Amino acid sequence: MSDLQRKRKLARRGMILSAACGFLLTAAAGCGKAEEERLQIEAIGEERDASEDDAVKKDTAQSVGNEEIEGSVTSLSADSFVISKIETWSEDGASFAASAAPGYEEEENLITVHMAESCGYEYKTVKNGGVNPEDISAREGSFTDLKEELTVIIKGSWQEDGSFLADHIEMEEFV
Repeated sequence: MSDLQRKRKLARRGMILSAACGFLLTAAAGCGKAEEERLQIEAIGEERDASEDDAVKKDTAQSVGNEEIEGSVTSLSADSFVISKIETWSEDGASFAASAAPGYEEEENLITVHMAESCGYEYKTVKNGGVNPEDISAREGSFTDLKEELTVIIKGSWQEDGSFLADHIEMEEFV
């Protein structure tokens, strides 16, 4: 078995393990309404109302999209960072998330993220998997808070070169 085949096999195992852990975490959380709302994913290509379009026209430094991606930071540079995309899905009322183990990411799951001029940042610390609302504390964040292996939820739009332009970055540290 070649090194590439071995890495792909290990990456699949990592994704399966991550999905199983996500399932167990969801089951332990009791699948409460607050958790379901936090895990919902915005539909790609969802229609915006006219007031949102006007807001985009007024602030040209913002991206023109309202898409959301989630990932784990794999590397940082002075003006951008790279994430390994976390795949999420729902099945039979349960939400699942899976990503490749660090070092086993596949090229198609790596996304370069640039920040819009007026990008907003939020930093959340999550205890006990965020089971109870008091387990999550939030503060204003900044680009300097980003670090490798940190989970991020990014709102913005895709660029022609395949990168993502962020309007808002939510960082989640699980303790």
